[in-house]
Amino acid sequence: MAGEIVLVIITGSVIGSFGSNIISHFISGSKLDLYRSKCFCGKKTLRVLELIPLISYLYQKGRCTFCGNHIPGRYLFIELGSACIALFTYLTTGSTSEMIIKFSLYFVLFIVAVIDYYRFIIPDILLIILAPVIILNFLLVTGNILSSLLFSAVLTLILFSTGFFLSKYLRKQSLGMGDIKLLFLLSLIVGFPLSALALWIAALIGILYAVFVSGISKVNLSRLKLPFGTFLCLSFSIVHHFDQTFIKIFTSIFIKI
Repeated sequence: MAGEIVLVIITGSVIGSFGSNIISHFISGSKLDLYRSKCFCGKKTLRVLELIPLISYLYQKGRCTFCGNHIPGRYLFIELGSACIALFTYLTTGSTSEMIIKFSLYFVLFIVAVIDYYRFIIPDILLIILAPVIILNFLLVTGNILSSLLFSAVLTLILFSTGFFLSKYLRKQSLGMGDIKLLFLLSLIVGFPLSALALWIAALIGILYAVFVSGISKVNLSRLKLPFGTFLCLSFSIVHHFDQTFIKIFTSIFIKI
């Protein structure tokens, strides 16, 4: 058991290290390849100790040992986050095919969330990668894809129409197409009524985040740009994992009514 946990954490952090390269590619335009990593100045190939996930950042104290450039803290955060996702899915599902599917789903959403937080974009390539993961989730875990497709289409149409009219009224884009495409895919995972709940949770998180950031930065709420895709990824991950708990709550409410 302990050995499996250690292996899961190591595997998760290694995958997170690769995820950091993907995120850096979309955030800062760094080259995305599978060759041996180099320092930020691009002149020195990193040594083995400088490549070990989690440990390398602490060993270098957040700075490249060759050029002295600062290493963004997000590298440690992403590797740690990926390790935590791997451990969480292992402890809740065991060493099964369901664990692999859930980890893949949450990991891709984690990557999307970080990119959208920094750049306010949701790359189509990540949505394309997310699609087969969702299909596998249906085939091996969820099922009933037709009703989910219908509800996802309706919910996406409503959100698109709402975003269109808000953009016309506010004279600025309120929802990006990336958010809408992401919502369509995510609503396929949990179906109705949990998608509506997840959307409400995402909106609530967004409101709390906006109030908090506005209070700190003194920026007017109307001028604040929000990474709504990040909130969607977080809320749908929560609802997806605790779906049975939420279904029981909904069922008990409707029975009482």
